[in-house]
Amino acid sequence: MLSNAASLLSLLLAVPLVSTTAPPHNIHWFYWKENGSLPLTCGTLIVPLDYSNQTSDETLQLDLVKVSSVTQPKKGSILFNPGGPDALGRGFIAGIGETPLILTGGEFDLIGFNTRGSGNTLPFSCYDNQDSTTATYTQTPAYPDSSDIAVGTVWAWKGALAKSCYDNAADVGNLIGTAFVARDLMQVLDALGEDGLLRCWGLSYGSVLGATVAATASLRM
Repeated sequence: MLSNAASLLSLLLAVPLVSTTAPPHNIHWFYWKENGSLPLTCGTLIVPLDYSNQTSDETLQLDLVKVSSVTQPKKGSILFNPGGPDALGRGFIAGIGETPLILTGGEFDLIGFNTRGSGNTLPFSCYDNQDSTTATYTQTPAYPDSSDIAVGTVWAWKGALAKSCYDNAADVGNLIGTAFVARDLMQVLDALGEDGLLRCWGLSYGSVLGATVAATASLRM
């Protein structure tokens, strides 16, 4: 556990979280659909694929959605993360956008995006197909009991899961994680061209994401 924490910290410190130059791409917004009476605008943003490789020119497309403020001038944008960590940020805003719009007084644009490892953004799966995924989780107890073999059973299953994840997704696994998603979040923020301050509404894992940015770029919040 300590080694994992040290690895994450070293990655966060190795690559600056705060952008020192303007983002190389702008958000391309386009009309999507209406959720009842709520108009939704979709968008795409090109970001670096590998933030740890400063010489690479490979990129990744982020898929976004926006619910626009109902008052003008708006006070800025709020970026949402519904947790997971692989929950679909775009679908979340599209589904319940009207509620947070009311809670924020309609004074902010609400923006969600699909993070790495979710949707079509670097899809990540530990198994070859859905049948294999379902079978594995069906045969595995959701919670260990207090028997003498419980810890060993869970350890063995988690080890098998980790191996399966590596075998099936090793090519993208090192490009997915909180450190990179935090940088994607800041790329979205910079591309918005507002006041440069992050307003983030995170649920569950989304609060970890927000805390990561707060710990490494506190002057941007």
